[in-house]
Amino acid sequence: MNKSNLTIPIKYYTTYIDKIPDIPILEAIEQFGPNMFDQYIPQMIEKADHAYAEGKWTIKQKLQHIIDTERVFAHRAFVLSRHDDAILASFDQDPYVVFANVSHKSIEELMYEWQIARISTRLIFKSLSDDDLLFLGNVAGQRLNALAMGFALCGHAQHHLEILMDKYLITAP
Repeated sequence: MNKSNLTIPIKYYTTYIDKIPDIPILEAIEQFGPNMFDQYIPQMIEKADHAYAEGKWTIKQKLQHIIDTERVFAHRAFVLSRHDDAILASFDQDPYVVFANVSHKSIEELMYEWQIARISTRLIFKSLSDDDLLFLGNVAGQRLNALAMGFALCGHAQHHLEILMDKYLITAP
């Protein structure tokens, strides 16, 4: 299913979903994931503990945030795809960053961890029917489906790549 199959109003996630073209969800999962960061890894290694301003996340913290969000959004997609109408809680990203000790992790380890999380995400979505993708459940009081969560997690990664390029001055080699 493509992004154009999203017919529900999506509030918070629009910022992310709008970053993805109208392509099939599995194609988006492949295209907008860890591999799009590959060319920037040498610069990220060089600036791994750099934050562009006081109180902002370091590059390692930003990567851990992408991984954490991948896991949360993929979990939501999985629950929704099982036609579970339980109310899924929102998540506050800031404590996740505070309590994720990245000091002992390298950029390579973080990228590997994200790669593994993305493989799991892809396997979830690969097994879903159109009905599974479109089942409307409740995410923090908003009616959403697995398809929306899939495009949101792809757009979230693109959003943070843009921040790295803009604020951390990571550029293509």
